[in-house]
Amino acid sequence: MVFRVHKPDWLYESLPYLYAAAGFIVALTLPGGAAKFSGLLLISAGGSVWKVRRDYRRRAVREQAEQRARELEVEEENEGSSLVQIFWRSSFEVGHPLIDRQHRRLFVLGNMLINALMMKQSKDDIELMMSELVDDISQHFKSEEEVMASFNVPLSEEHKNIHRMLLAQVQSLQLRFHEGRLSVSELVGFIAYDVVSQHIIKEDLKFAPEYQLSATRPATGNLINA
Repeated sequence: MVFRVHKPDWLYESLPYLYAAAGFIVALTLPGGAAKFSGLLLISAGGSVWKVRRDYRRRAVREQAEQRARELEVEEENEGSSLVQIFWRSSFEVGHPLIDRQHRRLFVLGNMLINALMMKQSKDDIELMMSELVDDISQHFKSEEEVMASFNVPLSEEHKNIHRMLLAQVQSLQLRFHEGRLSVSELVGFIAYDVVSQHIIKEDLKFAPEYQLSATRPATGNLINA
């Protein structure tokens, strides 16, 4: 019979750092090459455990967001389905499958982050979600610029400046969370106002006619039908 010992959460979360700290102590205090080698092994083990956990959590966040985004493709959310919900509406669609899919995913990640902050989930998990949000926003802006360029209707410098400012803003929020200075209201304001109201509804919907006409234009790249 195999007995499983449940580790306290604080011990489980601190194991990679304990391994690394023990490795430094062994390498620096005990004499001989064997001690230094053992210390390096402990440090390496700590780093490996940390990386495996980070990759697993990041993959779980990505898969959850992708699943939620797929659900939004077939039906709109019912109100009250979560603690806080910023609702996707079909009226937000610009008519390009890639851009609309990315917009839905931003809704999903935004909702996940807001609820994670409100429910005081672990800092590591929220930092992974923040990292996903930064990456997704960066990739979304790049996709928008490439898609519009493929239509021979490049985005204006003004619109590109909006992209740069929003990306800098979300990176600042990421830093503020890391430093323990990010409030839920700041994140809600950024997602609901800056991303949804100002960017998607006010700015991106201006280009809906161009996106919707994309089917009549010859594709110059794989983004058109992505």
